[in-house]
Amino acid sequence: MGYRVGYRRGFGCWAISCALGAPLPLASNIPFARADAAATDGVVLACPDLLPEKTAELEARARATLLTSDLSATVTITCMAERVAVQVDAGDDSVTLKLRLAATTLREDVLRALDRALAELSARVTPEDQAAASAPAPSTGTGSGVSQLEPVAAETQSPSPARQPTPAARLPASELEVGAQVIGESWGKKPALGGGLRAAVRFDSTWSCGVRAGAFHPLGLREATALEAHAVLDVAVTARSLAGLRFTLGAGPSLLLASPEAGFVGPGAPLKSALRVEAQIGRPFRWHWVELTPWVGARAFTAERGVRVAEQSRLVLGGVQPQFGLALSLIH
Repeated sequence: MGYRVGYRRGFGCWAISCALGAPLPLASNIPFARADAAATDGVVLACPDLLPEKTAELEARARATLLTSDLSATVTITCMAERVAVQVDAGDDSVTLKLRLAATTLREDVLRALDRALAELSARVTPEDQAAASAPAPSTGTGSGVSQLEPVAAETQSPSPARQPTPAARLPASELEVGAQVIGESWGKKPALGGGLRAAVRFDSTWSCGVRAGAFHPLGLREATALEAHAVLDVAVTARSLAGLRFTLGAGPSLLLASPEAGFVGPGAPLKSALRVEAQIGRPFRWHWVELTPWVGARAFTAERGVRVAEQSRLVLGGVQPQFGLALSLIH
């Protein structure tokens, strides 16, 4: 960097040139190597909850993404529990993405958000900006008293229109979930096995509301055929502060169909109804768009129902009984 002052007095002209580029690193006490390293690094990562090896891997992947980009940009990644902020600065322009991510997919989602921010900043760069960035710097070497900057200063340039800030892109706030479940229950002294299909909508990766339809069949009941069918409306919440545990409450109608086998007599109505209530605790494990959730819980009925064959009670369905299950879901 330098300054040139030219003046004319009498019949001669003199030029005084002051070069300030060379003494600048000495005055500021910053070595060239450290300044270049700071300019080429470009990644600031503040995620205290991440393990050191995962932090180093995320920082290296973010730096590699910046190196493959056409922009000269810097990125700042800040993590606070499940909240993550990705800020990308390129010159006088910047994009900030505020996300809510799960710990299992934090690296992939942060890199995807970084690519989105770089693409948005690249779309804002006009052809005039690219030409100005690639043009060589004007020479300011000493010699003639006429500065070479004068013809450039004489040219008239139309001011570039002010850029309107673009709202920061966000990840979807809701997701659709479709899945199947295998469930086991205790029906008094007999176990019952069944399953069902579930569809739900998730909000902000924390709350979900869904409906499930399924059926159960008791094991070891030879004198009659029994089938319990139900439909349950449930609400679930995922507690990130409790190792990602998911708590679910549901309720819905239940129908018990019982018919005796050949040679047996079963008095009473073959179809009986009641209200089914469930409470469950599970731990989901997610890989991209697939989620596997083992869970345990309990269920209860508002009315006691049973199966009687030849005046003897063979099955009683009522009270609070334990249950367990495994759910496989696809999330979009």
